[in-house]
Amino acid sequence: TNGETKTVGYNADRYLCRVQRAPMGEWVVAYGRSVETDAARVFIYDNERLCATVPVDSPTQVAVANTGRTAIADGLDPDDHTSKLLTLDPDGAVSFTNYFNANVADCIISPDGTTVAVTTHAPDHTLYAFNIDNSRRQLRQELQHATARQIEWVDVGEDTDGRWRIRVSKKDTKRPAYT
Repeated sequence: TNGETKTVGYNADRYLCRVQRAPMGEWVVAYGRSVETDAARVFIYDNERLCATVPVDSPTQVAVANTGRTAIADGLDPDDHTSKLLTLDPDGAVSFTNYFNANVADCIISPDGTTVAVTTHAPDHTLYAFNIDNSRRQLRQELQHATARQIEWVDVGEDTDGRWRIRVSKKDTKRPAYT
């Protein structure tokens, strides 16, 4: 299940990781820090087979699409309030990178792996969405509600040509603050 903790062995090292699954469950991503050193890594699995692993600075959020494409919020330096959003293809190749002058609060990737979205903490307080394939920003929305930072994809039905919406809510509720 999403959020479970798992120990991953890699190159004679052990990593204490959190686990995220793709919506259809075929892809699994584990991310965490080494038990022996301070190194952090992301591990991408296809049905329990390791497809790629990539070192990162400080992974704070990870999401995986049904295609295996993975979004990673990398905390970089929490004292400087800087972070990096990157997406990896299933083979570990970086397909998108963007830097923020704020810490990322939440990160999601569309089920088809084409769009990634994040919310940021102060001083930015913003929701961003990017097209991964062309690296273009699709959305920038300042968030007026101070505690609304959790985001999720919402299917708006067949009459909208398969488009999705992003729901922004508080951590402890599913009631949307924005849709």
